[in-house]
Amino acid sequence: FSITHQSGLLMAAPRLSARSEFGVSRRELLFQVTQATPIGSYDVTSAGESVAAFVVAGSDPLWRESDIENALYAELGEVTEVIELVGFEINPNNPKPGDSVVVDLYWRLKAPTATSYTVFVQLVGPMNPGTGTPLWGQHDGPPVGGTFFTNEWPIGLLIRDRHSFDIDPSAPASDYSLLVGMYDPADGQRLAVPGTAADAVTALHLALP
Repeated sequence: FSITHQSGLLMAAPRLSARSEFGVSRRELLFQVTQATPIGSYDVTSAGESVAAFVVAGSDPLWRESDIENALYAELGEVTEVIELVGFEINPNNPKPGDSVVVDLYWRLKAPTATSYTVFVQLVGPMNPGTGTPLWGQHDGPPVGGTFFTNEWPIGLLIRDRHSFDIDPSAPASDYSLLVGMYDPADGQRLAVPGTAADAVTALHLALP
């Protein structure tokens, strides 16, 4: 069985679960709908024939690269397991110390992964005397608020993933960088940026007043 979005994007190929009640065999096809499941019509096919259809409403649209405010093409992972950061949006655009910042990341899975990775977003700058690190704001969490894990992502779907954090109000006037990456929550191992020694993508350089 396969479930395909009206755009032609293969969203899932779930297995059937069987139940028997009163001598009648019933099979259930499970498909989880999250905020990142694109609105539109879906077709369920078996052996090349359509067997059912349904419509998803109230979730995100099918995002396209032209919808993204800041395009950014960076990869995380190895050849057999690649996740692409396609772009981002940040609000406010010119944050200042003490502000609450919302960052929308746009991901796309290029090769399948069996791991449910955690996303991190960090604002780094001069050394923070309060923590002994260059961190002045951060957020770690599973993508899409924990409703759509990386090992469930269909290949090719552009996924919007929102994160928010507060900038330390004592952050000094200086240059800062917004770092984005993923790690395995089981051991904390970060996905590498292929071809570099980095384990995070520098999405943005900004200056705090």
